[in-house]
Amino acid sequence: MLEELKILNGELSINFDPLNSKYTVFLNENENKLDIEYKLKSDTNVTIEGNYNLADGSIVIISVTDGKKTIDYYFNVYISKTEEVNKSIVNGTLLEVDSKKEISEYAGPGIACSCFLLILFLFAFLFHKRKAK
Repeated sequence: MLEELKILNGELSINFDPLNSKYTVFLNENENKLDIEYKLKSDTNVTIEGNYNLADGSIVIISVTDGKKTIDYYFNVYISKTEEVNKSIVNGTLLEVDSKKEISEYAGPGIACSCFLLILFLFAFLFHKRKAK
């Protein structure tokens, strides 16, 4: 079967694993097909479908057959615009993050201190012993 796979003109969202069948590929806007380099086990055949005139959201399917079993690998293609955008994948969904919105470097310690003080006052209130008259 398929042992290795590289996309030469794009970026895979995760490293190739022969047991994983779904991937996301990021291409530059001037690309219209995937340049794929792969290594096969002996006695296997490969067919590639949909790898032409790619647009944002296109799917390229690589089918690998050894005569007994066929495995299909799906590559969801996203075309990057000239403006650089931070990308992350969560449960197979592409998220674009606006990197201009930043959190102050003091936000984390401020929240931690506020929580600590709240817990301290809560314990003081709950465990305060009242003097008997």
